[in-house]
Amino acid sequence: MGCGTVFLILGRWMSFLILLGTRPDTMANATPSDFYAPHGLIVTPYSTSSIKVTLIPPDHTTNIIRFVAVVHKAPFFAMCEIEVNKYPPSCVIGRLKAGTKYEVEAHSRIQKIPFISHSVEAAGWTLPNAPGKVMVTPLSSSSMAVRMEAPTDATGIGRYEVTVDGVYPTPFCTILRGDQLECHVEGLQSATEHMVTARTCISDTDPAVCSNILTASGWTKPMAPANVTVTTISDSSVDVSVQATPDLARISRYKVSIAEGRATESCTIPPGEKLKCRLKGLQSSSKYEVIVRACVHTTGPDVCSDDVMVTVWTKISLSPGNLALIITWTAISLVAIILLVVFFLKRKLNRRDSKPSKNSIEFSVFHGDKVEFTSSSSSEIVGQGPIDFADFQKVSSWLDDTDAWNQLFR
Repeated sequence: MGCGTVFLILGRWMSFLILLGTRPDTMANATPSDFYAPHGLIVTPYSTSSIKVTLIPPDHTTNIIRFVAVVHKAPFFAMCEIEVNKYPPSCVIGRLKAGTKYEVEAHSRIQKIPFISHSVEAAGWTLPNAPGKVMVTPLSSSSMAVRMEAPTDATGIGRYEVTVDGVYPTPFCTILRGDQLECHVEGLQSATEHMVTARTCISDTDPAVCSNILTASGWTKPMAPANVTVTTISDSSVDVSVQATPDLARISRYKVSIAEGRATESCTIPPGEKLKCRLKGLQSSSKYEVIVRACVHTTGPDVCSDDVMVTVWTKISLSPGNLALIITWTAISLVAIILLVVFFLKRKLNRRDSKPSKNSIEFSVFHGDKVEFTSSSSSEIVGQGPIDFADFQKVSSWLDDTDAWNQLFR
């Protein structure tokens, strides 16, 4: 082997090594093998820590060994390879950060110089983290509150979306990052379980890049009992009757209790024809606030309607002790009333005696039709002495005069 041959072989190896360390975009300008480069590249989210790379292969793949995809500016080397005959021509690059945009470059590895084709580039996102927690609480018979917790790593999240299966399949409410993570869902059916989904999304992406959904279920409240009647039965018990509501078929029971810890007595009314129960063990002659709720049995705590409150008194106990107390108080009350009446009558008589009327009259009837009449200050009759019956009739007519009597007893 001559010196020329050796130098030729060494020159080819040097060219090969130089080309291996050269960027594909610079090689593209230096070689005629651009037709081996992929026609395109699509990057889609795959998970919170990975992306999927899909190639559009070139028309000619005869001399292509494989396709290679590499992530730029990754915290560490991230790449994947795609076999030439694989369909679809895609691979997944992992160990990435959630909710982050990455630039990806892909090229073909070929069997001859320049060994690497011209590259194509595209960008894509990893999925953002899902909400940390979703909680659904009933607000009324037609609404629920959906509350969420932000994930520990909220990188890239621009909004939160809430949907209700069967009612609002598209996002019912959108909450921007930084706002209170709560929304109210209205227009729902009473005493009904609803499935709610929540997810996070990255802003200003088309198509939307959103997290996996987080699902929770919640109930609306039953309708409050329409009419509650409380009847006193004895000195220690009352009967509670409830009128059924339109959603009776979904109500598991009615709960009856005493308000504010006045008593621990309670009873339950199962759904049926006779919606009635009796509260026992109450104190006599006492006022109670009776609370009635319609409830739905769930896998968790019962979901109950708003309270309906009715005031009731228990009857007075007729035990010997209470009966003696009633008689004593009644006697005291009667004596007090009699004393007050006597006091006011005596006071009125004393006032009348202290202020005699100028028309006060004294007369006495003697035998037969003769009357002796005496007037001390009458303006109509002056003098005294025996008068006949005709004169007595005049006096009687004067006494019948209303104004005269008013003056007399004023």
